[in-house]
Amino acid sequence: MTSAIKQFAWASMAAFGATLIAVSSRVAEADAMDHFWEAIGGGDFNDPDNWVDGNQFGAPGFDDTARFDLAAAYTVTFGGAQFTDRVVVSRGLVTFALADVFYTLLNPLTGTPSIVVGDGDLDTAALTITGGTVHGRFTDLGRMPGAFGSLTVTGPAAELINDWQVRVGHQGAGLLELSDGAIASNGLAVIAAGSGSFGDAVVTGPATVWDCAGGLTAGKGGFGSLLVSDGAAVLSSDGIIGQQLASIGEVTVNGAGSSWTIDGTLDVGLTGFGTLTIQDGGAVTNEIFATVGSFPAPGGEGAVGEIVISGSGSSWTVNGDLYLGFIGFGRWTFSEGGSVTVNGDLLRGAWLSDGGTPQTIIELGDAGDYATAAITVSGGADGFEPRVDLINGFVPQTGDTFLIATAGVGLGTFVFDLPPLPRPLDWEVVQDADSVELRVVTLFATDITGDGVVDVLDLIELLLCFGMPADPPCDTSDVNLDGTVNVLDLIILLLDFG
Repeated sequence: MTSAIKQFAWASMAAFGATLIAVSSRVAEADAMDHFWEAIGGGDFNDPDNWVDGNQFGAPGFDDTARFDLAAAYTVTFGGAQFTDRVVVSRGLVTFALADVFYTLLNPLTGTPSIVVGDGDLDTAALTITGGTVHGRFTDLGRMPGAFGSLTVTGPAAELINDWQVRVGHQGAGLLELSDGAIASNGLAVIAAGSGSFGDAVVTGPATVWDCAGGLTAGKGGFGSLLVSDGAAVLSSDGIIGQQLASIGEVTVNGAGSSWTIDGTLDVGLTGFGTLTIQDGGAVTNEIFATVGSFPAPGGEGAVGEIVISGSGSSWTVNGDLYLGFIGFGRWTFSEGGSVTVNGDLLRGAWLSDGGTPQTIIELGDAGDYATAAITVSGGADGFEPRVDLINGFVPQTGDTFLIATAGVGLGTFVFDLPPLPRPLDWEVVQDADSVELRVVTLFATDITGDGVVDVLDLIELLLCFGMPADPPCDTSDVNLDGTVNVLDLIILLLDFG
């Protein structure tokens, strides 16, 4: 996707190359300047009457900065391709109705954003792009502390291209929304870049694509979140959620057809706090390897990484090794059919002796949720200590089976923390070298101690409660469930004895 978009963009640039050369002498004669929009009711970008001092200097040109600073809502139309050095939206609600044309920002500097929405302290601004392409090198949303910048790209013909990077919330707060078939492509994407910044990115709708060839970070220094929903797709070379100390990153991939595809590594909680939620049929795939709770932060505070995979069809595929709690703390929760596939080894804890302790939670809401394994590993897997929770009022029945994990070349021992079941039901853990599953079985009601046999220990328990009502701790001794521990319970026990 990235290469196709860039080839198209650069082809358009080349088509205007002759024009750029022809006007270069005119540009050299004029000093670069800031042009301020003044048509509060909107209008044509190229009409000099819509700009302050436009009758003297005309509309913005190649070396100029187009500035939109009116506290109003209005639409700017484009009758043809447009070139300026930069565009800055400081205030107001501005719509660029591009009508299938390119608006190209020529500023080549990496230190100066070519597209800014929400510039100075306390600026509040929103820009919407429809019907065409805005192409620059570098976009900043919420550039300074206290600024808020929102950029919406919407519709199947709408496109945002950045040859270098996009920052959604630089030092202030930023919001990026891609919807209804819009496409955005860039190098690096950073959501909540600076310490104390806030950033949100929302990518929604079938055929909506955000292509981040230089990687994607949610929560670099501040609080950053990404939502991918309703069949949208995000592509990136690498992924980081919660990069720096005290940063918070959250990514949610929601709904069937929604996806995040990562060509390289994924770190959830690099040195900060990171959460990846995959739900209701969403899918995440990454290559090489992944870590959850990656590194200890300075001062000894470990990173925290959390994975939640919830709902039938929700999946995470790692085409490499997966480290749960690499050196920091890692936790993952599987709920109602969510699953992970590791095409490599699954390792818990760290290579280092002071590594963090991982936590696995299995939530059971229906007997059919885990007909296939929650955890599938093509290589080997360390043992885990999963906690099992029953949710949505679910009570397993005799014969229910839950496949928890399979491994191709060896499965470490799983030690479960299991919820109690109503007697005479009980859990049975069945594990061999390459799989582990939970089964629900029926115990003898007279196996009062629950150790699998009816013996003298059960007799002792019954006799200690003889004549008592069937209240805890004597409820398990009332084997015929008549409300009292009496001679009838003793006779039934003796019939099962041994």
